[in-house]
Amino acid sequence: MQAVTMPRHYERKTTPKYDIESLCHAIQDVRSKQLTLGKAATKYSVPNTTLFKQVNQKVFKEPKKGRYSVFNKNQEDQLQRYIFDRCESFYGITPKSLRKIAFTFAEANKLKHKFNKESQLAGKDWYYSFKSRHPSISLRTPEET
Repeated sequence: MQAVTMPRHYERKTTPKYDIESLCHAIQDVRSKQLTLGKAATKYSVPNTTLFKQVNQKVFKEPKKGRYSVFNKNQEDQLQRYIFDRCESFYGITPKSLRKIAFTFAEANKLKHKFNKESQLAGKDWYYSFKSRHPSISLRTPEET
């Protein structure tokens, strides 16, 4: 039996029927007791569960879509600079070595990740998404001069 995998580039097929502004108005109306939770949800076209979760939080957090990323923007920039520095010193980086570097970087910073701990490599999906986020990086094997 063959394993089923997700596509590398998933495109969402539906869009939320509400925007952040209407969610904020609904939260304000419920907290100020002008409307009940259900009436605010129908008036502003916000799902009941989303409104319930946001009303019970002390601070408004914008709902996140998709999976969490292992590295934040600053850490990915550090990785990108490291790769550029190694390439400038004529030490080429292969895709496999980049995956190894990403794994050791995540372990050194004690980040929560789902990388393979047996092979100590970041996944191919992470590699392809990293390459799509940073198209200026070109990886190749080092050649003798």
